[in-house]
Amino acid sequence: MIQRPIHSGNGCRLRFFRSPRLRPELPWHAVSDLLEVLAYPIEVQLDLLRGLRTGWGRRVATIAVSGGPIVIAPNPFAIELIAPAIEGQLVTPEIQDEYRHAATEALLELIPNIAGDAPYRFLDACHHNSWLGQ
Repeated sequence: MIQRPIHSGNGCRLRFFRSPRLRPELPWHAVSDLLEVLAYPIEVQLDLLRGLRTGWGRRVATIAVSGGPIVIAPNPFAIELIAPAIEGQLVTPEIQDEYRHAATEALLELIPNIAGDAPYRFLDACHHNSWLGQ
Protein backbone atom coordinates (compact mmCIF):
# COMPACT_ATOMS: atom_id res chain seq x y z
CA MET A 1 0.00 0.00 0.00
CA ILE A 2 1.29 3.46 -0.92
CA GLN A 3 1.99 5.63 2.15
CA ARG A 4 1.48 9.37 2.09
CA PRO A 5 3.53 11.72 4.26
CA ILE A 6 1.72 13.41 7.12
CA HIS A 7 3.95 16.47 6.74
CA SER A 8 6.83 17.85 4.69
CA GLY A 9 9.11 20.24 6.49
CA ASN A 10 12.12 22.54 6.55
CA GLY A 11 11.18 24.32 3.33
CA CYS A 12 12.49 21.32 1.42
CA ARG A 13 11.67 17.72 0.85
CA LEU A 14 11.87 16.24 4.34
CA ARG A 15 8.90 13.94 4.66
CA PHE A 16 7.41 12.70 7.91
CA PHE A 17 5.22 9.61 8.28
CA ARG A 18 3.13 7.85 10.88
CA SER A 19 4.97 5.16 12.77
CA PRO A 20 4.53 1.76 11.12
CA ARG A 21 4.04 0.29 14.59
CA LEU A 22 0.55 0.03 15.98
CA ARG A 23 1.12 2.41 18.89
CA PRO A 24 1.48 6.16 19.46
CA GLU A 25 4.96 7.39 18.50
CA LEU A 26 6.64 10.57 17.40
CA PRO A 27 6.57 10.97 13.61
CA TRP A 28 9.08 8.98 11.60
CA HIS A 29 11.14 10.62 8.85
CA ALA A 30 12.35 9.57 5.40
CA VAL A 31 16.01 8.76 6.01
CA SER A 32 17.19 9.65 2.49
CA ASP A 33 15.45 13.04 2.75
CA LEU A 34 17.17 13.82 6.04
CA LEU A 35 20.57 12.75 4.73
CA GLU A 36 20.16 15.18 1.82
CA VAL A 37 19.05 18.01 4.13
CA LEU A 38 22.12 17.35 6.30
CA ALA A 39 24.38 17.55 3.24
CA TYR A 40 26.10 14.24 3.87
CA PRO A 41 28.26 13.26 0.87
CA ILE A 42 26.50 10.78 -1.41
CA GLU A 43 28.96 7.99 -0.55
CA VAL A 44 28.22 8.46 3.15
CA GLN A 45 24.48 8.54 2.45
CA LEU A 46 24.68 5.23 0.60
CA ASP A 47 26.82 3.62 3.33
CA LEU A 48 24.41 4.78 6.03
CA LEU A 49 21.39 3.48 4.14
CA ARG A 50 23.10 0.11 3.53
CA GLY A 51 24.16 -0.25 7.15
CA LEU A 52 20.85 0.88 8.55
CA ARG A 53 19.25 -2.55 8.67
CA THR A 54 22.28 -4.06 10.39
CA GLY A 55 22.56 -1.45 13.11
CA TRP A 56 18.91 -0.64 13.67
CA GLY A 57 17.22 -3.83 12.47
CA ARG A 58 13.51 -3.82 13.14
CA ARG A 59 13.66 -0.28 14.53
CA VAL A 60 13.50 1.06 10.95
CA ALA A 61 11.04 0.23 8.20
CA THR A 62 10.80 0.22 4.42
CA ILE A 63 7.55 1.62 3.08
CA ALA A 64 6.10 2.20 -0.36
CA VAL A 65 5.57 5.78 -1.49
CA SER A 66 4.55 7.12 -4.89
CA GLY A 67 8.21 7.30 -6.00
CA GLY A 68 9.09 3.77 -4.86
CA PRO A 69 10.27 2.20 -1.61
CA ILE A 70 11.99 4.33 1.05
CA VAL A 71 13.45 3.68 4.48
CA ILE A 72 11.85 5.53 7.38
CA ALA A 73 13.21 5.79 10.90
CA PRO A 74 12.08 7.07 14.30
CA ASN A 75 13.02 10.41 15.82
CA PRO A 76 16.02 9.12 17.86
CA PHE A 77 17.74 8.12 14.62
CA ALA A 78 17.38 11.66 13.26
CA ILE A 79 18.98 13.08 16.38
CA GLU A 80 21.93 10.69 15.91
CA LEU A 81 22.41 11.96 12.35
CA ILE A 82 22.01 15.67 13.04
CA ALA A 83 24.70 16.06 15.73
CA PRO A 84 27.60 14.70 13.62
CA ALA A 85 26.50 16.79 10.62
CA ILE A 86 26.71 19.91 12.78
CA GLU A 87 30.02 18.86 14.35
CA GLY A 88 31.45 18.13 10.89
CA GLN A 89 30.24 21.55 9.73
CA LEU A 90 28.14 20.07 6.96
CA VAL A 91 25.24 22.20 8.21
CA THR A 92 24.72 25.02 10.69
CA PRO A 93 23.41 24.39 14.22
CA GLU A 94 20.09 26.00 13.23
CA ILE A 95 19.24 22.82 11.32
CA GLN A 96 18.51 21.11 14.63
CA ASP A 97 15.88 23.73 15.50
CA GLU A 98 14.46 23.52 11.98
CA TYR A 99 14.17 19.74 12.29
CA ARG A 100 12.47 20.04 15.69
CA HIS A 101 10.03 22.59 14.32
CA ALA A 102 9.16 20.40 11.32
CA ALA A 103 8.85 17.30 13.53
CA THR A 104 6.56 19.20 15.90
CA GLU A 105 4.36 20.28 12.99
CA ALA A 106 4.18 16.65 11.89
CA LEU A 107 3.32 15.57 15.43
CA LEU A 108 0.44 18.04 15.50
CA GLU A 109 -1.02 16.15 12.53
CA LEU A 110 -1.13 13.00 14.68
CA ILE A 111 -2.72 14.42 17.84
CA PRO A 112 -6.32 13.31 18.14
CA ASN A 113 -8.83 16.14 17.99
CA ILE A 114 -10.51 15.27 21.27
CA ALA A 115 -11.28 17.16 24.44
CA GLY A 116 -9.90 16.80 27.93
CA ASP A 117 -6.47 15.50 28.78
CA ALA A 118 -6.46 12.75 26.13
CA PRO A 119 -4.12 14.71 23.81
CA TYR A 120 -1.63 15.05 26.68
CA ARG A 121 -1.81 11.32 27.40
CA PHE A 122 -1.29 10.68 23.69
CA LEU A 123 1.81 12.93 23.68
CA ASP A 124 3.18 11.18 26.76
CA ALA A 125 2.69 7.81 25.05
CA CYS A 126 4.40 9.10 21.88
CA HIS A 127 7.41 10.28 23.85
CA HIS A 128 7.63 7.11 25.94
CA ASN A 129 7.26 4.74 22.98
CA SER A 130 9.71 6.67 20.79
CA TRP A 131 12.49 7.18 23.33
CA LEU A 132 12.07 4.47 25.95
CA GLY A 133 10.15 1.79 24.10
CA GLN A 134 12.71 1.04 21.40
